[in-house]
Amino acid sequence: MSIKVNRKDAVERVANEQDFILSTGSLRGYNTVIDSVRQYVVMSYAEPIATVTYTQDYDENNDVVTSRNIWVTDKKFSVTTSIHTGIARRGLKVTK
Repeated sequence: MSIKVNRKDAVERVANEQDFILSTGSLRGYNTVIDSVRQYVVMSYAEPIATVTYTQDYDENNDVVTSRNIWVTDKKFSVTTSIHTGIARRGLKVTK
């Protein structure tokens, strides 16, 4: 169940990779597992605008190493989705 938040709180929820839905319902973030890969997804309406993907591999000592990969769209969308992308960028501390 997602918590309804305002824009300011959405930045914090993204930063902490917590589930949320914007009070207007147009922006949401949620955690999921696909094929054993944990992912945090930020959606503006039905469009994915940011993801954080955690992958695991082994180093030379056969120890498990976890990588955190961040993707934020660089596509141009509506004004609202552009605002949502800015929220995701601030929360994930991604610069252009």
